[in-house]
Amino acid sequence: MKAIKQNIETWLLEIGELIKERMSQPLEVNQKTSLADVVTNVDKEVETLFKEKIAKDYPTHRVLGEEGIHQEKIDHLDGDVWIIDPIDGTLNFVKEKQNFAVMIAYYRNGVGELGFIYDVMSKELYAAQRGHGATKNGVVLPVVEDTDLKNSLLNISANTFFLDPVSFEDKLRASLGLRIVGSAALSFIRLINGQHGGYVCVFLNPWDYMAGLIFMKELGLVVTDFNGEPIQLLQKTTLLAATPTTHKEILDK
Repeated sequence: MKAIKQNIETWLLEIGELIKERMSQPLEVNQKTSLADVVTNVDKEVETLFKEKIAKDYPTHRVLGEEGIHQEKIDHLDGDVWIIDPIDGTLNFVKEKQNFAVMIAYYRNGVGELGFIYDVMSKELYAAQRGHGATKNGVVLPVVEDTDLKNSLLNISANTFFLDPVSFEDKLRASLGLRIVGSAALSFIRLINGQHGGYVCVFLNPWDYMAGLIFMKELGLVVTDFNGEPIQLLQKTTLLAATPTTHKEILDK
């Protein structure tokens, strides 16, 4: 596991430099499902590079990537499976040139072993290993302090706010304040660092959350779907991640 972890960290730093280099060049931007859901040539290039590196060093491992580059169908987590989001927050990447991140998760027989979130522009590399906690640029992170809803900033996805504002109005008003980040990866980072007490999203794909789940478990945070049930891996899902007290208060309201 140590060798895999070291490889991933090396790859992330290398590819982070590539992403920054590509940002100085014209981007090819294509729409997927909506004007706000886009993919760039850099997303595709990054995913391809990761898949090539994994295929070279771990040829029997399977890979699920957001952009589906040269991808077999992944419908179970038997054996060794990697889940990649080459650029999470692509719209931020295109419009802001910041507030995006790269996410990688490594699962073995259905268990999350390693999770990584790399905030490229801040040069902050977060790593989590099952049973070994989490680090930020190699420095061990503490378990996140428990907070209640009234003392917590609540982070929600834009889709949550626009699609179902009524269901969440009481929860939002009961919190210390509302934030919209525009990236699941950075939303997890806000939780990891104790900046936000909760993250609410009405719709996430596996590559959006499978790395984050490993961090949540290692740092004492609670994550379920909106019904309080465990996340069904490899499925599209609602997601509520929060400190234990905030999580309970949101579900109870």
